[in-house]
Amino acid sequence: MGMACFGDRLWTVLSEAAFRILHAAPWDWMADTDIFGVINPDDGDLCLISVMGQKSPYRAIAAFLGKKGVDGFFELHLEKTLFLEGREMEIPQMHCSFERRENLEEVDLEILRKGGFDLQKYAILPMFRSYRPGYFPWFIETREAVIMAHILNQAMDVALRFKTNNTLIYPPDSQLMIRCPEETGGTLVWHDDVIPLPPPDAPCIGLKMDMHKLHNLKNLSKRSTRLDVDLFITPIKPDAEDNARPQCSYALIIADNQSRSFVGKELLDPRPSLEEMWSSIPLHIVYWLDKRNLVPREICLRSKLLRQ
Repeated sequence: MGMACFGDRLWTVLSEAAFRILHAAPWDWMADTDIFGVINPDDGDLCLISVMGQKSPYRAIAAFLGKKGVDGFFELHLEKTLFLEGREMEIPQMHCSFERRENLEEVDLEILRKGGFDLQKYAILPMFRSYRPGYFPWFIETREAVIMAHILNQAMDVALRFKTNNTLIYPPDSQLMIRCPEETGGTLVWHDDVIPLPPPDAPCIGLKMDMHKLHNLKNLSKRSTRLDVDLFITPIKPDAEDNARPQCSYALIIADNQSRSFVGKELLDPRPSLEEMWSSIPLHIVYWLDKRNLVPREICLRSKLLRQ
């Protein structure tokens, strides 16, 4: 029902909802921690909604998608690690932000034109972006546009009521206020509900290791060397399709702190999952140490992503 309910009016509904948010400016009375949920009509997943812009120039409705998105939101905002070395790109989410016209690309403008808007009248316009682990932010696809249209409409409903009732999204006992859809007579009808805040999933990463190489290293004497190990997100060569969602990879760098020479470097693929990639990092480090017959006095993890 969620996919079909807008029909050929999808882009109009999406654009109108975004402009209503822009004109209402809910960031004037809502903080990014005034959160609530919207249930995705298609799959029943929870989308956690945050209104951004009260304390920063970045004004947006951000939707953190599914369990990984919800956990990621609390990690970023409660642990004070927002935008840590690309960490935000690892969290499933979508944004409707409001940008100066010259900052939009032609694809962004075409979405709004399909919505029937005369763009010459506006200096600030909505821009939609999708975040997926393993990829750089990209234009939203049709399925994502349907979800975003629902989210923006429900965000407008909640924001206007919150303006006159600031307890609306703060139910007792650490619960989360959500907007739930029900199909009635072929139409989606939305209502308020509350659910317990979902506890974060404990990270479970089974580390990979070459025990033979590790045993070889244990039999070597330590050198006075200190190694620096860094990890950062980097683009990779795009696919043949110019409009393909741009993939990213992670550069793992091992360097001698004194000589600054490379001990090893590797491009790691975050697909099929980040957890799979994390689990392989000790294996890559041991591989390079064994190749160099090197047991350093100290290994310094330069990247906060690694130290986490």
